[in-house]
Amino acid sequence: MERAKTVALGLLLLATLFLMHLVWVQFPLKNNPLMEPAPLAVPIDKEDYIPKEALIHFGDGSHTVTAQLQNVWPFYRGMIEEVFSHRRSFEPVEEGALYKLRGVKSIVFDLGGPLHGAIFQHLYGPEELGVPTKVAFNVEAREFLMETEEGIFRSDGGNVSYASIGDFIDVAESQNPVKFVPVDEAYQVASKLYIPAEGRKDPYHSVYKNELLNMGETYRQNLVTRMLGTPINSVNIIEESSSTLYVYGQKTLRMGQEELIYTDDSPIRREAPQLMASMGAIKSFLSEAMGFRNRLYFQEVEALEGGYRFKVNFEESGHMVLPQREGRAYLIMEVMSNQVRRVNFLYRTENTQEPPQEGERMLLTVEEIFERNRPLLSELAGGGEELLSDGELFAALEDAVFTFVDPALGERDLLYHAYGLTFHGVSYYFDANQGTYLLEDARGLD
Repeated sequence: MERAKTVALGLLLLATLFLMHLVWVQFPLKNNPLMEPAPLAVPIDKEDYIPKEALIHFGDGSHTVTAQLQNVWPFYRGMIEEVFSHRRSFEPVEEGALYKLRGVKSIVFDLGGPLHGAIFQHLYGPEELGVPTKVAFNVEAREFLMETEEGIFRSDGGNVSYASIGDFIDVAESQNPVKFVPVDEAYQVASKLYIPAEGRKDPYHSVYKNELLNMGETYRQNLVTRMLGTPINSVNIIEESSSTLYVYGQKTLRMGQEELIYTDDSPIRREAPQLMASMGAIKSFLSEAMGFRNRLYFQEVEALEGGYRFKVNFEESGHMVLPQREGRAYLIMEVMSNQVRRVNFLYRTENTQEPPQEGERMLLTVEEIFERNRPLLSELAGGGEELLSDGELFAALEDAVFTFVDPALGERDLLYHAYGLTFHGVSYYFDANQGTYLLEDARGLD
């Protein structure tokens, strides 16, 4: 069965190539340059995994969406473990089962795309129902629902505490969250999206810094030692015009003014590439060989001969952070035979957090983004020179995601709060404070 699963995942990757993205992985919060490297290929486990977001229905016709799940996910993870602990039977239900949850007290977790769903399936199962995309708890009907590529299935969930889930939902409602409205109800168009009903308060601003500028020599040497796996006095150091090249055997590490490039061309032990083992190798390399502490957001994976290429960004408060450079990610990593072989790293990390610059401002709504960019968005939506109404734009909109964009220009930069609006598989990012266009990302968002 494990071999069949591996083959299925391989076929899925080859069929979709660049369309598998949005995976979040929690790495150990370690940033100690002196700790010793550990063996690689630590497996991805349940504690690493958090869904993309949760849609909460309060049962009175009101709803909210949140991506800040780190504190509550362990509780729901326990409920999901109960569902799958005894191989409970699942039965198919009608296609609109998740849509009908909007009228009852319930919570729906968006797993974030095929790759993320494959990881969920690897951790929880079951294999025979297809790769999952969403899971949900219906408190009133006391049932667990799972949407997969094969359809929607239900189970009673066994000993799941639906009363406790209901209490969690009540607590969430008591905290006066931002209310979201279904687009299809607000604009009478076919859409599965939910959008904020009003502007949100401008949250804190994270500041990202360039780690390679003004890096202390002791830290730099420790980083080189750990990545190349040898004492610094064994490393050949070559000064270049705008970078320094460190060489040991068939491993190299080039440190420029903003990017770090690592390659390993040493003899490789041949293994059949496996997606989960490759992600485990990345987890180990970044947390142990580099002591890297940021949460990562796996946006895209491409199948290669003998391995995979991953494009990875960061995550803040449940939302993706991406650099303001078209086609780039913070990390581009190639893993061959389940071993990290190449890393291109735009080496920036969170430095501090600052309050809103002008007091307690409100972020723009999606409709206000539409109003300030209607000619551009109308063209992107397929309307040509005709200016489309809000309803027409929502009818063409495939996704609307709150995110952060890093200008990545200097030593320290405030992150933009941004909306990623996806039309025809391409995401376009707009400043949520000013409404200005920031960036195009052809990978899109799921």
